[in-house]
Amino acid sequence: MLETGGNDSAAGASPISIGRPANGSLDGTGDVDFWSVALGAGQSYELELLATRLDQVRWDAVVNAPRLTLFDTDGTTKLLEHDLGGFTSAGWGWGRHDLDFPLFRVPASGTYFVSLRQDDGTKQGGDYVFTLRTRSLSGIQAELEPVASAGANDTVLTAETLAPGVLHGFHVDGELDVFAFTLAAPSIVRFELTAYRNGVWRGDDAYFDPRVRLFDQDGVTELASNDEAFFSDPALHMRITTPGTYYLQIEEAGGTGDGEYYLAYARESLAGTLSESEDNDTTGTAEPLAYGQRIEGAVDAADPDVFVFQGTAGDLVRVQTFDAANWAGVADTIDLEVLAPDGVTSVAAEPNRALRVHSFLLTQTGAYFLVVGADLASTAYALHLERFLGSAFESENNDSLANADALDVSGRGSGVLAVNNDDDFFAFSASAGVPVTVRVHAKAAVHSDGFREFSGHGSELQPFVRIRNAAGGAVSTAHYGRFIGTEGVLDGLPTCSASFVPSASGTYYVQVESIVNLGSARSCYVIEKR
Repeated sequence: MLETGGNDSAAGASPISIGRPANGSLDGTGDVDFWSVALGAGQSYELELLATRLDQVRWDAVVNAPRLTLFDTDGTTKLLEHDLGGFTSAGWGWGRHDLDFPLFRVPASGTYFVSLRQDDGTKQGGDYVFTLRTRSLSGIQAELEPVASAGANDTVLTAETLAPGVLHGFHVDGELDVFAFTLAAPSIVRFELTAYRNGVWRGDDAYFDPRVRLFDQDGVTELASNDEAFFSDPALHMRITTPGTYYLQIEEAGGTGDGEYYLAYARESLAGTLSESEDNDTTGTAEPLAYGQRIEGAVDAADPDVFVFQGTAGDLVRVQTFDAANWAGVADTIDLEVLAPDGVTSVAAEPNRALRVHSFLLTQTGAYFLVVGADLASTAYALHLERFLGSAFESENNDSLANADALDVSGRGSGVLAVNNDDDFFAFSASAGVPVTVRVHAKAAVHSDGFREFSGHGSELQPFVRIRNAAGGAVSTAHYGRFIGTEGVLDGLPTCSASFVPSASGTYYVQVESIVNLGSARSCYVIEKR
């Protein structure tokens, strides 16, 4: 849908439909576009904005980015707003790039308004496309404490019962929200909060910057806490082996923001977890593992444990470890080293932060080794091995449009820029008028790296990506090192992303190179079209 003239206020808003892209441009200084859309009470939504990802060159040239606002049915009352430069609040505390609304609900059915303007209205902007979609969430639980009030569930004694699913709650500045959950058997529990990513609530003075804290059955002993897993939204993954009732506390990590939040709670049974079989302390006696399997064991500093799994070039692999950092009651933390099929060469794996996830891209097919060692003391531990995604690995020489590899049936491709001044080309099809985004997973992003618990993948590549038409002309670019980045909030994992709206159906190409024209064995990447 294209914007209509005179849409600079709610009264002249251009109508849009759920699930259909809306296209516009913020060329002149102080420009503002309004769009109207019918939304329903009780339905969950997301809004994805492609602006810096669509038109990085123009947004970067003026060092500006768009400001996204959701207005109530009166067209003037703000419900949500991303304030990159701190013009109406304390401001966004991360990098300069597209800011989305990943999860929100509206108070009543009616016609609502979305506005786009330059964040700095004294500067020009560029083109944008946004899409508002429904989200399917099961098990929505509403916090019992009334919105914008405090005192109902602020202590362990008044804790509200939490069930697996998503809880829609509200934080008042300075208060605590406490929830109780009960485990009948050993489990892995996973909590993730969406609040900061949704922007400033109803014109408040700041983003709500939350922290979550997990307490043992006594309600006093802290087992874990986190305040920054997905941008400034926290997450916890904890292995708990003692059945009983535990407590989760939501509070502010800093700032003065009030706002809604969405707490996702998942519980996983440990049934089916494998047990380590000694003696597996060398690559020659390594114990086999497969994608999707969990295993637990015990290790000390003098006796490492070694596991082996079969991988395929193009696999993006994650190994999550559980030790004293995220397993209540075990003695020590562990080290994990990944070895290539030669059993000697170390494979870089990142990031191993609070969620204890190691991510790495396989650049050859074969048997890979996971070497587990204790930091100081003998300790129990567990591993979970998964293939996050698979992709078709490049077939050299694919350094031109004529020799481009095709993306696989999932729209993915991968490779390595092994030598200086190398570049790789991949071909894909696209339909006229349907927005396409090519996501690049390589070195951790430089602007926000908002999903830093899973990013990096052991890559050294600082990517420069161009999307070209059949004639070779560039239709979009994504550059790792510009002032304005091509990251997102809804989808914060990619290093960078390039978006475009095809003017015609046909074959297009993505070109991957290094911004500094340097190659290496670890200048690896995965690209995804969606």
